[in-house]
Parts: sequence; structure tokens; C-alpha cells
Amino acid sequence: MQRPQLELWSAEPHRTPPVYQQLTPQQRSSLVSHLAQLILKLVQAPPSTPPPPSTPTQNHE
Repeated sequence: MQRPQLELWSAEPHRTPPVYQQLTPQQRSSLVSHLAQLILKLVQAPPSTPPPPSTPTQNHE
């Protein structure tokens, strides 16, 4: 997921998935911890270079 899409997606409130209600407190804690580690890894990763524009540049003569 590209960073602008990630920021837009994460800015919107989302409902908790139904499967979360079926987890035990220990499983919930493990899941939240794992997700937190993934988020930290994503935030601490060096920024990637932006992709080149997908629209071809027009040569004005």
C-alpha cells in the first residue's frame, strides 16, 4: 500500500472485525502486540523513493 493510501485509510474509523470478539484475552494481547511491532517497523523503515509519474511527459516543440 502506498503511503498516501495508507494515511487516508488509517485516518478513517473502522469497526473491529467480528473475529476479534472470538479471541481469548491472551490471543487479543498477542495480536495487538504483533500489530504494534509491524506498525513500528513500518514507521521506522527508511522512506522509499517515490515512484516515477505514471503519466508520460509531453514534449512541447
